[in-house]
Amino acid sequence: MINAQNLGGKRILGLLFGAGVGFIYSLVSATINHIFIRDIPLYLDASAVFNQVILTTLASAVMGYVVNWPEQGVIGVAVASLLGTLAMILASVVNTLAGGGMVAVVLLAYVYIGLPIAVMFIPLTGLFRWSASSFQKNIHARGWGARSLKIPLALVSLAIIVGSFSLYSAEARNTLYKMNGYIQEAQTSGNEKIPTAFRQVAQIARQEGQEYTLEWSDDLKRFPMLLTDEAGYSSFAYQMVLAHFKNGETIACLFNKDALLYLCAQAR
Repeated sequence: MINAQNLGGKRILGLLFGAGVGFIYSLVSATINHIFIRDIPLYLDASAVFNQVILTTLASAVMGYVVNWPEQGVIGVAVASLLGTLAMILASVVNTLAGGGMVAVVLLAYVYIGLPIAVMFIPLTGLFRWSASSFQKNIHARGWGARSLKIPLALVSLAIIVGSFSLYSAEARNTLYKMNGYIQEAQTSGNEKIPTAFRQVAQIARQEGQEYTLEWSDDLKRFPMLLTDEAGYSSFAYQMVLAHFKNGETIACLFNKDALLYLCAQAR
């Protein structure tokens, strides 16, 4: 049997480990591209990053606490995994409402993918349970010391590694470099060396050599024109780069997976 003191301590450890993992993971995933891609002015929405870090940290902290609440590990892992799935569903519903989409479609999708998502949460919640229990046992057996830091450092390393998976792919980086080159050519040499598809937005890029930032996305719904899957437009075949200019103007350019420019438009 686990006494109340040990169980309470393990819950606090789970909360702290969960919060730490969530904080480091979300911070790394949000900034990894800005750290490694230094020669392109990448777009950074500071408020969105702040919200992402706060929400991920809180959600991970709650999962770490909940998974360590029951004495039985299986029950804790199951409840925490279901809670994580519910949080994803709620986030999707909120985003859908904000974007004017159909909530019924989202809920129907989760009828099919809800259980697989819950299963995917099991390794994470199980890790929070195991790490809190193992750390507590090590402290009771050996006391505080350098060896007691192995588990927290392992969690930090894991969060950094997983967060690094958000680094843009080679094809995304290539597309960003192409877009950056087109804007610089438009600002310095006019229309002579830029593709025809870019010329219709070149005037926006050319205005007084203004500063800009670039954002890569595979969410084709953000393109100013309607692009449907039925017409062959999907994130499997196309990618998009948005250029945000200092004066508030934004242009969006559609590229195929080989970074060949297909279409550009001004975003309203």
